[in-house]
Order: sequence, then structure tokens, then C-alpha cells
Amino acid sequence: QVEEPDIFAGIKPLEHAGRMEVLFACAEALHAHGYSNEACQLAVELATDLLSNPPDLKVEQPQAKGKKSKVSTSRQTQTATNTLSKAAFLLTVLSEKLELHNLAFSTGMFSLELQRPPASTKALEVKLAYQESEVVALLKKIPLGLVEMSTIRERAEQLRDGNLCDYRPVLPLMLASFIFDVLCTPEIETHQT
Repeated sequence: QVEEPDIFAGIKPLEHAGRMEVLFACAEALHAHGYSNEACQLAVELATDLLSNPPDLKVEQPQAKGKKSKVSTSRQTQTATNTLSKAAFLLTVLSEKLELHNLAFSTGMFSLELQRPPASTKALEVKLAYQESEVVALLKKIPLGLVEMSTIRERAEQLRDGNLCDYRPVLPLMLASFIFDVLCTPEIETHQT
């Protein structure tokens, strides 16, 4: 009996980032075709990974003196827009289950707190602002418990004191707007968790 050659022998295993992209595409497909439970399981894994391995959006400033030299931020801008898009999807999927609201909230807050450089073009900056506003709209649909309100108050104090982060070339306007809206909403609308 002749042994058949392994047709997958030459395929290299995916590195972590590639694996996450494949899982994300699977989660989107499952959700689009109505397999919400399976999409939710993948979304939990993806959100946990996103929170534990944040994208690096920092740009090294050139040390050259004299003429101003512009630093290209197109890679960081693309990473930021991809991250916001993924966060919005994860928020949509995770917010469908009551027990995952805290993870959905954490994912949304994480995406609004991204420390990123200004976008490489005005059009991309507008796109990023729109994506952030989508995340805010999704966050506003999640009932806020004591843990979430505590996080929001903590972020408000950090914003007020100017120590939210060590690297912030772009002000977190959508984050500040969301915090303001939540803190100005009557207490009746928040839920205990």
C-alpha cells in the first residue's frame, strides 16, 4: 500500500497575529450566518487577546535638529483603524450576552483609550473619529454596573489630572465625551452587576 503524500507538509504555521486575523474572520462569518454562540466564544478569546496584547501605535520622533521632518504614521493609522473596527464588532457580539457585558465594556474603553499618533491624512482622521463614535454608541447601549461606573470615575479623574497615559499626541475626545455623558446621566439608568 502506497502512503499518500501530506498535502499540508509545506504550509508554515501562522504566527500569533495571523492566527488572530483568521479567528476574527471566522467570528465575523459565524455571526453573519447566525451562529451567535460560536461567534461569542471566539469573541471572548479575541477580546481577551486584544486586551492582553495591545497594538503598539507609538511613533519614534526623529532626533534631527533644524528642519522639521515629518514622520510617517500610515502604518499606525491603519493599525488604529483596524483595531477600532475589530473593537466595534467585538462590542456588538459580546453585548448580546448579559454575562459578557463587562468584557464588552472593557474592550470598548480600551479602544477609546488607544494611544495613537495623528492620522496620516485628514480623511483618515475623520474615519477614526467616526469609528470612535460608533464605539461610543455601542458602549452607551451596555447597562453600567458598579464596576463600570467605578472605571469611568477613575478614567475621569485620570483625565482631569492629566495622567491617563504617558504618550498621547491625540487627545481622547470621544473618551472624554463618553465619560461626560455617563456622569451627567441620572443614576436611575445604571444597573447593579
